Amino acid sequence: MDSDKLTQEAINKANTGFVKTMRVTCLKKCIPDYKTDDLNGGETNCIDRCVNKFFEANNSLQKLYLEEKMGPANN
Repeated sequence: MDSDKLTQEAINKANTGFVKTMRVTCLKKCIPDYKTDDLNGGETNCIDRCVNKFFEANNSLQKLYLEEKMGPANN
């Protein structure tokens, strides 16, 4: 197999895992039971904050990984 293809497959697998973990975690935290078809305001805000935190954490981890792998970015 081509190394680029392996790298892309690893990225796809990591992204799929990230989205699955985020979905399960945020749903469990923000929507403990499904009593209505629509989200209420509190649930919507909770989901928004939860997803945002996942992306912020992911971006921070990616930045740390790249800095470790390639060295700090020149400012």
